[in-house]
Amino acid sequence: MEPTITLGHTMVAVQTETEVDILLELAVPAEGHDRTPLSVALVIDRSGSMHDGRLTTVAEAARFLTGQLASDDRVAVVSYDDVVTLDAPLGPAGPVVTAALDALAPGGMTNLSGGWLKGRE
Repeated sequence: MEPTITLGHTMVAVQTETEVDILLELAVPAEGHDRTPLSVALVIDRSGSMHDGRLTTVAEAARFLTGQLASDDRVAVVSYDDVVTLDAPLGPAGPVVTAALDALAPGGMTNLSGGWLKGRE
């Protein structure tokens, strides 16, 4: 896969709060090309700042992504606010992953490093 990342801004002011949009595009080889199965951990921020539909949008994007995986790919779902949770262990995309994404709700503070570490695990 060849990733392309496009930022919504070329410069961001550090003294003010700024929302930055990111577009991640993944170019995949043509159909029939052998590839190593993927192991993907979706690490999702479910802190209080994810209210107003933000978390719903993230879960929708995650469902779309898992729907694109091959049958031999594996996915895990980790979510975090002030507590880090393994919502779906690494395995095939399916009902367990869908249920984990459906159950996400905004919570408390943001433990970004804890979420990142659990996803890496």
